[in-house]
Amino acid sequence: MGKTTLLKCMIGLLSWSSGHSLLNGQYIQQLKAKEIWNTISYIPQTHGFSFSYTGLEMVMMGRSSHLGLFEQPGTKEIEMAEAMMEKTGITHLASKDCNRMSGGELQMRHL
Repeated sequence: MGKTTLLKCMIGLLSWSSGHSLLNGQYIQQLKAKEIWNTISYIPQTHGFSFSYTGLEMVMMGRSSHLGLFEQPGTKEIEMAEAMMEKTGITHLASKDCNRMSGGELQMRHL
């Protein structure tokens, strides 16, 4: 099993051939999508985004499940994203265009 397949199984995007994943003590397969995505975020490593997002904007996308359908991220989401980037040591990627990031840099923003 590769790393990507392992990660997808862990978060419920793929099924395990044996075993299971738990999220906060509950089987991930039994949780509603909103319950999962309010707790974790997943953006696959890929290049060639259709739009030019910065590292900060990509981190902020992880908060999208907490916003209303047409709601825009506000000060709270920006502050939370900046704090998470600080906590994970990736503040140097905040203003860098994701289309210009290396594969390793793209992975770092998902820590």
